[in-house]
Formats: sequence, structure tokens, C-alpha cells
Amino acid sequence: MKKEGDGRVDKGNQQLLARRLAEEVGISEPEARALIKLIGTDWNSCFVKPDS
Repeated sequence: MKKEGDGRVDKGNQQLLARRLAEEVGISEPEARALIKLIGTDWNSCFVKPDS
């Protein structure tokens, strides 16, 4: 994902990330955008793997 000079993901890619997040976890795109706004665009931070 292309990042802007300040480390943020550009708006178009942020929409793609929100769409993917929504599909992966079964939430709406507005909810996904709110999560991205809250926790950022690092895909790995969006998922917590349970302890084995």
C-alpha cells in the first residue's frame, strides 16, 4: 500500500483497506473505516491472534 510522505495511507487505499477489513471480519464498511481511524492502517494491528 502506498504511503504518503507522513506515513499515512492515501485515501483511495484506505477505502480498499476498509472494504477488505469489512469482508474479512464481517462488519460494515463504515464500521471498518471507524476502526481504521481509531487504530490506524497497519493491517497486522487489525487482527489479534488467539493464544495457542
